[in-house]
Amino acid sequence: MQKNFNRRIIALFAIPFFTAIACGGLGSPIQPPPITQVVQVVQVTVAPPITQVILVTQVVPDNSDPTEYQYQVYANQEWQDTGIQIDKGNEITMAVLSGRWTQEKGRAPFNSGEGGDYICANAISYSECVEPMPDFPQGALIGKVGDQEFGIGNGNSVTALQTGVLQLRINDGDEGLYDNDGALVLQVIVKQ
Repeated sequence: MQKNFNRRIIALFAIPFFTAIACGGLGSPIQPPPITQVVQVVQVTVAPPITQVILVTQVVPDNSDPTEYQYQVYANQEWQDTGIQIDKGNEITMAVLSGRWTQEKGRAPFNSGEGGDYICANAISYSECVEPMPDFPQGALIGKVGDQEFGIGNGNSVTALQTGVLQLRINDGDEGLYDNDGALVLQVIVKQ
């Protein structure tokens, strides 16, 4: 039992002895090696911010969509106000959908807005004609916006040179409307 005790003591004394030798010998104080701190500078590059592109579809009302109207025009009336407001630059497309009329019931044939063969300005002096448009067939459908008059016949497209209300009538003198007969249904398409 004594033997085991001695071995333990030697082992306990041996550890400090070998530690002292390893650290610089006996009798000198144990000093840890100097600490050298290595600092590595790393350049950090900041990436540009991510820009997200979002496509936005803006819905803008399209004022160029055509507006469609129907209007009945009577052969025995003067200029008839359709109530259709036209702006300068509008394109007006007109077409007869149905109906027939005549500028002389019993003497001139009914037509679909194209009128007859007679054009007053071709027969007599322009100033002597009573039709609103002497150079367009008598009995034909005509229109106007402001002071701008135009022939329609059974269909035509015009660009408005003025702003105003669309007016329609038969191309016949006011004093001759008493013997006119019939009516036309006209389609009017107005495009901005």
